[in-house]
Amino acid sequence: MRELRLVLKGLLRNGEIEQDHAGYYHLPHAGEVVEGVVTQQGKTLLLGEVEIERGKRNRLRAGDVVRARVHQGRAQVTDVLSQSDRIVVGELNWLGRYPYVEALGSDYRGRVSLL
Repeated sequence: MRELRLVLKGLLRNGEIEQDHAGYYHLPHAGEVVEGVVTQQGKTLLLGEVEIERGKRNRLRAGDVVRARVHQGRAQVTDVLSQSDRIVVGELNWLGRYPYVEALGSDYRGRVSLL
């Protein structure tokens, strides 16, 4: 298992694969790279006119500025360049050294990282 982790880290370091902010791996040239502001339409998050793929660890919200790779009509966010300035009402928690807010509002459910 340790050897596999070392191979994976080597592939990342050499640029043969990429890891997005949600922890998923992608080939580096699998689609057009775009930057923009995330908008929300109902429960769907959009980057321009393209729907954003959401994973379990994806904590995006409307107003975030992101870099994404558009492939087959869907956007896969690779980096969050800046977080939304919208106020989040919730409970402040610490997980190790990382503070986060557990949102209580009806417009956003989930955790918002403070780092």
